Amino acid sequence: MACSGYHRLFMISLSLLLISVIAGVSALTMADANAFSSLSAITPETGNAQDRLPAIQNRLGTTWQAYKSRFIQADGRVKDLKAGSITTSEGQSYALQRAVWQNDRAVFDTVYTWSVNNLQKPRGDALFAWKWGRADDGAWRILDKTAASDADQDIALALLMAAERWQHPDYKTEAMRILADFWQKETLETPFGRILLPGDWQIPPEVETRQLNPSYCAPYAYRIFAEADPGRPWKLLIDSCYTALSQSMALAPTGLPPDWVEFSLKTGEYSLFGHPTQDDPRSDFGYEAMRAAWRLQVDAWLSPAGNKASKPLREKIGRYMMRYFWLKRAMPGPLTPEGIERKLLDSNAVYGALYPLLAEQHPPLEPVLWTLALDGWQYNATGPNAGLWQHPDDYYGQNWLWFGLWLRLQQLTSPYTSLQPKTLLARYSGIQ
Repeated sequence: MACSGYHRLFMISLSLLLISVIAGVSALTMADANAFSSLSAITPETGNAQDRLPAIQNRLGTTWQAYKSRFIQADGRVKDLKAGSITTSEGQSYALQRAVWQNDRAVFDTVYTWSVNNLQKPRGDALFAWKWGRADDGAWRILDKTAASDADQDIALALLMAAERWQHPDYKTEAMRILADFWQKETLETPFGRILLPGDWQIPPEVETRQLNPSYCAPYAYRIFAEADPGRPWKLLIDSCYTALSQSMALAPTGLPPDWVEFSLKTGEYSLFGHPTQDDPRSDFGYEAMRAAWRLQVDAWLSPAGNKASKPLREKIGRYMMRYFWLKRAMPGPLTPEGIERKLLDSNAVYGALYPLLAEQHPPLEPVLWTLALDGWQYNATGPNAGLWQHPDDYYGQNWLWFGLWLRLQQLTSPYTSLQPKTLLARYSGIQ
């Protein structure tokens, strides 16, 4: 559990935040920011982020071991325990990336083999069916053969990482097969540029709109793909993704990205579902959209180009979330475009996705976030759920808290201004 210094910091922060709410604070002023900055001076032992490095490194290893035990079967299938133990291509992709970063080749090979045999081969191409589980007749099989572009790009990226870390070219061969089908089936050339589709959905050609998920956009991945696969113009996806994120964020009064948007193939315009006349949760800043903050922060960390491109969007998200945390003393559940909390937070995933961004933009917040969600009572140091965060069956939350810690470790130990390795892939793979 957290040490007394963490608890002291947390109680001090809560007291200051409560005072601000009672006083009717409605926006974060410079005076508020200065007052919040004084927290690090009150508890200097927790104010230096570098002092937390050993704890972060230890937590990454411990939680990976616990995650494997609870969520990954011996045959390589990742179970979503909160959803009837279904398996998704997303879950498989998360395990593959974490296995590379943890240098766990045995788990990587097992997870990838299961994914190929059960999600890829039945489709007949190089992409992966997004959903597998128990059907109504009791048999376990693919439930939806449609591919999901976020998982497919993450699996390809994990294979490139594996080839780099373990110097095994067959992994890259597999990645290149995926990238070829990904480009053909999960991106679309339009009069306004090549866009990222959410999957290989079968949509009649006469339909003039497409549903897009801005949080699927991974500009850092396309920079790495451009190195590995120079025959395709991956920069087109980088540009269109930044356009999608910028324009979709501009649609909401909060300035936050939505889970889903509509894109007009006729006008090139983005629009929120139902807004402003109807209430549609697809337009919320929810558990999908929160990933955009992490992906933007990865692009900022990976390269100077990514840092420059992502900066205004990261700052926009950071300003709103800093103000929200200042007033509410917690991260939100899904928010409507107007900033109304649709329901209470039921997954700590949002803390992990936002932790690297907020820690970099507002350093005094870092020890508070660490105590509130990544350590303290939210982390099980002992007992039957040791090595897992609350809630222990929330596979999504376990992953995104871990990703947040991983990225924060990279920010602290390998900023983009430091000496660069030969390739972006080596940098992302954790090879220095």
